[in-house]
Amino acid sequence: MQDQDHLDDENYAYDGDGDAGEITDVAPVAESPEDGSAEDHEAIAQYLQIEQRFKSGANWFFWIAALSLVNSAVLLSGGNMSFVIGLGVTQIIDVIVVEVLQAGGVGKILAFAFDFCVAAIICGFGLLARKRFVFAFILGMIAYGIDGLILLLLGDFMSFAFHVFALFCIFSGLRACRILNSIEAMAAAEPAPAL
Repeated sequence: MQDQDHLDDENYAYDGDGDAGEITDVAPVAESPEDGSAEDHEAIAQYLQIEQRFKSGANWFFWIAALSLVNSAVLLSGGNMSFVIGLGVTQIIDVIVVEVLQAGGVGKILAFAFDFCVAAIICGFGLLARKRFVFAFILGMIAYGIDGLILLLLGDFMSFAFHVFALFCIFSGLRACRILNSIEAMAAAEPAPAL
């Protein structure tokens, strides 16, 4: 019985005969010009990995906005639970409205409208980041970083720590975005092959 690791090797093909878990015939796969070289396959895999890191970093903005609105809805409806990933500025406004001003329905609606506008701005950073605008990553990170500093000043160390983690993930997306943009710029600058 041959080693199972050969199933994962792209240079080998399994003929399908034999018992489950047993390899009866593994043969090298002939590379055709259409299949490309091993280097091409590796370059494509690396590109896809970078693209996934980029999308993951940009998607953090959507999570931050959505969970901020969940936090606001819970707090404004009388709950006391919140997600650490949410924005501190929306939580501060909600606490002021609920506990300091003891505002009624209209005050809570206005607070939620403010929270919604802030979340929409964060979503805007996410949408622009997904279109590979580097400035959207940078401005979004600055805004979220300031929000984290506010939480640190208020003594919410758990939320601050999560802000730092989220900023690291967003920064990873920014770096991937820059790599993808430079790859596309180099591809556009190369002359087209002659036919």
